[in-house]
Amino acid sequence: MRCRITIPFLDHRTAESVFGAVLPEMGAVPSTRTRVDMERKGNEIVLLLDSADVSSMRAAINSYLRWLLLARRLTECGGDD
Repeated sequence: MRCRITIPFLDHRTAESVFGAVLPEMGAVPSTRTRVDMERKGNEIVLLLDSADVSSMRAAINSYLRWLLLARRLTECGGDD
C-alpha cells in the first residue's frame, strides 16, 4: 500500500528548515515493513510511504507527522532574524 502526503508551509525557508530537521530521522522508521522517502518542493514537504500493511503505515505516518509538527513549532520559536 502506498501513501503520498503533501504538507504546505508558508514559505520555502520554513519548509527547508523543517526538512533539514527531520531528514536525520529517515533511518528511524518505526518498522522495517515501511519505506519512507521525503522531498522538499518549494514551500512543500512531500512524504512518500510504501508499506506492507495498515498498522505499519499508520505507525510511520504518525511518527513523521509528529516530527514535522515538532520541527515546525521549533521554527516558530526561533525569534527574529
